[in-house]
Amino acid sequence: MKKRQRGQAILIVVLVMAIALTIGLAIISRSITDVRVSRQEEESARAFSAAEAGIEKTVALGLSSGTFTLNGQEVNYNVVSSGIGGSGVTEILFSEQLKSGEVQSVWLVNHDADGDLDPSSYYQGATINFYWGNESTADDEVTTPALEATLVYQESGSFKIKRAVFDPSTASRKGSNNFSDAGAGATIGSEVLAFGASLDVAGIPYLLRLKLLYNESEAHYVAVSSPASESLPSQGTCYQSSATVVGSDISRKIEQCRFYDVPPALFDYVLYSGQGLTK
Repeated sequence: MKKRQRGQAILIVVLVMAIALTIGLAIISRSITDVRVSRQEEESARAFSAAEAGIEKTVALGLSSGTFTLNGQEVNYNVVSSGIGGSGVTEILFSEQLKSGEVQSVWLVNHDADGDLDPSSYYQGATINFYWGNESTADDEVTTPALEATLVYQESGSFKIKRAVFDPSTASRKGSNNFSDAGAGATIGSEVLAFGASLDVAGIPYLLRLKLLYNESEAHYVAVSSPASESLPSQGTCYQSSATVVGSDISRKIEQCRFYDVPPALFDYVLYSGQGLTK
């Protein structure tokens, strides 16, 4: 009887030791995993910082590739730049979506190498098309976006402005706002845009502003295109930067677009008023 009890005791001890060993191994494994995840997060942060710094170095010094040392760790970066608009480009889809009241400015005059306006080179089309509204946006809701298009141009030595507003909505607001009807949309780049309209170009066109209305809760894409296959002037440059931690497979990619500066929106209303500013 005592031998049987001793055998049971040994079995219980073995089971307890097995459980303790299992728990210990699980804790060690979890600790190793936590350390590995922490290291990956740290290296990921280094790669992201290097990708951002690579864009800054490309813009400031023209160095599109190189190596940074961050906290003793080497990180390689590489930056590829591409223009937004420019020679041969007849349509532009803007990546930043707009809510009601927000504006996308589109330059119709070119810039020189220093980033200054070059009025000798500008958009040559007689009209310009613009599109807005995310795919499958209904045209019968109070939140369906309308679009206000404002063209700043020069004629006979003076800057002038023309404005038109288009509304695709068949909701009750259509009877009171007196906006023009919007037309069919189009596929621009990778996006299907629900609505479209166009504006006649006058004089030497400088700037087109596209402002959405009514869509307070949902942002929508906007785009422009040339109906006569005329090139759209450059709007700026997009930078795609990738960085990889040396000795690791950790890498990160980011994209940033830098547009040419535009005058404040107040500029449009000074032109539209036709009067001098008074206090």
